[in-house]
Amino acid sequence: MTLKAAIIAGTRPEAIKLIPVHAAFSMHPEITPTLIATGQHREMLKSVFMAFGVEPDLSLDVMLPNDRLSNLFGRIMHVLDAQFMEQKYDVVIVQGDTSTALAGALAAHYHRIPVAHIEAGLRTGDKWAPFPEESHRRMIGTLSDFHFAATQNAAMALLRENVTTNVVVVGNTVIDALLMMNKQIDLNQSKYQSEFPQLRNKARRHVLVTMHRRENFGQGIEDICAALRIISETYENCTITVSTHLNPAVREVVTERLGGVAHVHLMNPQSYDRMIYLMRNSWVILTDSGGLQEEAPSLNVPVLVMRDKTERQEGVAAGCARLVGTNKARILSDFQTLWSDPAAYQAMCDAANPYGDGTAARQIADHLVRFLLK
Repeated sequence: MTLKAAIIAGTRPEAIKLIPVHAAFSMHPEITPTLIATGQHREMLKSVFMAFGVEPDLSLDVMLPNDRLSNLFGRIMHVLDAQFMEQKYDVVIVQGDTSTALAGALAAHYHRIPVAHIEAGLRTGDKWAPFPEESHRRMIGTLSDFHFAATQNAAMALLRENVTTNVVVVGNTVIDALLMMNKQIDLNQSKYQSEFPQLRNKARRHVLVTMHRRENFGQGIEDICAALRIISETYENCTITVSTHLNPAVREVVTERLGGVAHVHLMNPQSYDRMIYLMRNSWVILTDSGGLQEEAPSLNVPVLVMRDKTERQEGVAAGCARLVGTNKARILSDFQTLWSDPAAYQAMCDAANPYGDGTAARQIADHLVRFLLK
């Protein structure tokens, strides 16, 4: 008996976290995985596949410029419905909280196909933060048959929602991906060194910044940029690299506020391998990203989380991340603490990673195959 699994990825973070799962199924000849790319983030998704040397089995390319969430969701539902009607899958695997993940889970549900949710149980308790991801997660949770939680806290969140069946704590597959990519970077150090000249001066402290959350659009992004400008002007031995998201709501503000500022380098979003290289060589990371909150502790790099709430409280509790929001004064205060207090900085570097040991993908594949072959 050969089982068929559909693995649905639409965005860059989804691809990063699902490629190790796809690879883990290679250890199980009794199941055939189909990697389906919806193309929700077309170019950024493509760069992840290239970095890992992976080709999706099916590319759907649903994204349109400046698209509305409702229109995007409808197109993903339409194309996945047709795919599930044509191919009789034994399980559909979705990851996280995007429109692709919710559409994949709902389309599978309509076809009575079991749904496996990776990174299940993340919650802030506020449906508006992060928006719309928090609501997506809750809805996917009600549709799912298998719940793979990254941490015990996430599993307990599901329990509070009366989800008690097939909840398995496995760690986060982003750690699997990170360890895979670290090996590749180690073999090609000279290539990466030549691509980022701003990192060559080891006497300078390198700060990596990413921002893209919808709830930070407008004043939030403005305040972050103001804080970064003050940092660049105040700390002479500091170099700031900003990975500038392609969304015009972010890109236009960042370019206007920080373009041409001394010691601030604006870059397009980088491929996954280059991003990991940047993280490895950073003194601190300022981000509103969920994935970077999980990856940085494995690289012993402190994270200042530019959000008011995070569904990844484990990092804050462990001491490897601090919530600073988008408030300019708070960002500057916490940055100053780390800059001037070596003990506080080192404590964040030394904090244990609460997100797993790099075996999550294997555990997920083993559990699904074992359960489906019963």
